[in-house]
Order: sequence, then C-alpha cells, then structure tokens
Amino acid sequence: MPRVDMIVKAPHFYTMAGEGVGYQSDVAMVVDAGKILAIADVSEVEQEYEAETILVLEHHAILPGFIDAHMHTSLAILRGGGWRKTPSIG
Repeated sequence: MPRVDMIVKAPHFYTMAGEGVGYQSDVAMVVDAGKILAIADVSEVEQEYEAETILVLEHHAILPGFIDAHMHTSLAILRGGGWRKTPSIG
C-alpha cells in the first residue's frame, strides 16, 4: 500500500473531469509531493493508499484552483504610456 502525504475527504468535489462542472460526491482526493494523484470513491482510496495526514471536511466543497487568464492583448501597447499623455490638473 503506497504511503502518500495527504488524503482529503469531502462530500462535494468539483473537478475538471467530464462534461459540465465535473461534480462528484462522497469522494476522496489523494495528494503526494504537492500533486493530486487521484480523486476516487472514499472506500477505494482507503483500500489503496495510506496517508500521513487525513483531512475530513464534512461541510465543505472542494474546487479546482482558479487562474485568472483574463487579459486585453490589444491594449498591451498602451501599458505604461497612458499616464505620460494625460495632462496635469491644477
């Protein structure tokens, strides 16, 4: 049985898997060396892995990390230059 850093158990997981929002219920997440190894049924995870830390979040939902990739590429040419063209007031 492989030993991992952490197992996280929660009633609600939203993953990037499948169609829609990737909702899974009553599953556990296996984490080792800062990486997610698996998200599977709690019983399956308990049979396959041994963890140094088991985090039980009974009233929580686990969401994927969010990265804000929002940008305005067409406006990049103006970066840092707009303030020079703005007249002083007063």
